[in-house]
Amino acid sequence: MNERFQHAILRILLNDVANFELIVKDLNHALQREAQPITRQELADAMSELITAGLAEAYLLPQQPPHFVKVEFSPARLDELRFQLTQHGEKAARKLTTNN
Repeated sequence: MNERFQHAILRILLNDVANFELIVKDLNHALQREAQPITRQELADAMSELITAGLAEAYLLPQQPPHFVKVEFSPARLDELRFQLTQHGEKAARKLTTNN
């Protein structure tokens, strides 16, 4: 996966928990100089790789307690999931922001 996408996603998630739609919007805005916006599949792949690398986690926000439940990443559930950085991901994202 394009490392530039992953770095941009880390920066987006550094600010807050985000749903897939918000990540798509913010990522396309951040990469607006690109000829084509990132596709849903490219972003799903990037999220999967960040989660596999231990940099991010996927959550559901059910109506009943507990209101924040960690779940396995599933491309089929992209629109239901929320994403958050792990401590390792936060460190990586902060390092990226200080290096740029």
